[in-house]
Amino acid sequence: MLVHCVTSANRSRYADQLEEMFKQRHDVFVEGRGWHELRRADGRDIDEYDTEETVYLLALGDAGEVYASGRMNPTSGRHQLEEDGVLRKKFAMRAPPRSHRVWEGSRLVGGFPERYGRDFARESLYMILVALQEFAVRRNIVEAISILEMPALSRFQSMGWETTPLGIPVQYETDHGLGEALAAIWKTGPACLASARLKTGIRNPVVYEAAPAIDAEEPQPISFQLLASAADLRSPEAQSRALHAVHALLDQESQGDLRQAMN
Repeated sequence: MLVHCVTSANRSRYADQLEEMFKQRHDVFVEGRGWHELRRADGRDIDEYDTEETVYLLALGDAGEVYASGRMNPTSGRHQLEEDGVLRKKFAMRAPPRSHRVWEGSRLVGGFPERYGRDFARESLYMILVALQEFAVRRNIVEAISILEMPALSRFQSMGWETTPLGIPVQYETDHGLGEALAAIWKTGPACLASARLKTGIRNPVVYEAAPAIDAEEPQPISFQLLASAADLRSPEAQSRALHAVHALLDQESQGDLRQAMN
């Protein structure tokens, strides 16, 4: 399992995975948590903060299935705590920072223990948490802002990430009763990444960023079929060797795509 960094440049490669992610978000936030304002007839959670600037972090299986996801937006563009926004007025008592080095994180989805079991669900969620910090280090992001439900706030703090409230906990109506969340700043950077690795036991890099698609009009999916074939091998050692070779091939192909795009 890797966490794929999906940007506007390579988004056409992930059309199926993004569609699955939007449906998962609707299942989790509308059906699961009762956020009725997000309900859509097509069963997909998409809002005004899913923009061209949005970066999605998708924890994908070797056949391309989505196990967990998160959404990141630069505070220089549209985001949930933007100035004069409804959510900012509701959750933030003071203005959040705005900078190209400050991003907003939202729509953290992961786990699905009822589908995959508690251990695998925990692993996929840990992958996304590590990926948040790994992405921040790669993009030179120094801190992030979010509207966090109280369990998510506790989870971030358990990772050793410094969090600073932008307001007080606010209750809100759901189809299942009252929810509670607050707006907060959470630190990012090498120290936070190291802390996340220590807490989760994930030592190796988890984020994979595919090269830009050459022709944005024509979808160019990552070769998940090759990865699935490698995963079918019986021996764990053979699986590991095959998957390592396939990932190396994908890296090589992506670099070739990038060189073509630059020529």
